[in-house]
Amino acid sequence: MKNLEPMSNRYIRQINLPGIGKSGQAIIEKAKVLVIGLGGLGSPVAYYLAAAGVGNIDLLDNDTIAPNNLNRQILYDTVHVDKDKANSAIERLRAFNPDINFNIIREMITKENVVDLTKGYDLVLSCVDNIGARKDINKGCVINKTTLVDGAVQLFSGYVLPIIPYKTPCYNCALGDLADQDVPKPILGSVAGIIGTIMVTEAIKILCNLESGLLNKLLICDFEEMTFNKVQINKMSECKVCGVDSSGLSNQ
Repeated sequence: MKNLEPMSNRYIRQINLPGIGKSGQAIIEKAKVLVIGLGGLGSPVAYYLAAAGVGNIDLLDNDTIAPNNLNRQILYDTVHVDKDKANSAIERLRAFNPDINFNIIREMITKENVVDLTKGYDLVLSCVDNIGARKDINKGCVINKTTLVDGAVQLFSGYVLPIIPYKTPCYNCALGDLADQDVPKPILGSVAGIIGTIMVTEAIKILCNLESGLLNKLLICDFEEMTFNKVQINKMSECKVCGVDSSGLSNQ
């Protein structure tokens, strides 16, 4: 952050929270976080990371904005249609909080580049829309021992899964049996907003070492029935990603 004291009123209600304070805010402002995907989840995630004052936010996306994105991808306006998502996002976010260091990464996550792309961060937030990419991101973060908060949405539901490599179950332990889906699922835009803000809430708690009721659990949210269920998950000793004999991507 460039000017902590002049901007301190921006974060005063956050600083006054038990467990955060000035020391926690300093941790938040020094943190380096990667947001992978700037769509329905990535939009609220990027906004609320910036609102919290996370000092260094890298934004990874290589897509452009389509008209049917606008019902849920709140980083963008109608004038941004057909424009680059990352550039449009950073323009909006810099106007919202100019004291944050934003960086654009125009890449598509692959098995070949995921380890390099997830290296050197305090935390990664996975906001992608396909299971294959989630699996790759999980593997990259486990190899790098980078904390990961994963989220997903479809229809009227979503989930949040925080992962601290080798301390909590990884994505493969929890959801590794899920098959990838080629067809985009319908989604209520506000569902992405709720799941995205929960993801950021967990990210800030983890950065500040606040106790989280979601570690070792999968939060499943059904907004049609308006139910929130925390499902206990366990590490698998034989997990090909984070198990005892794991060496990462080569174990797939």
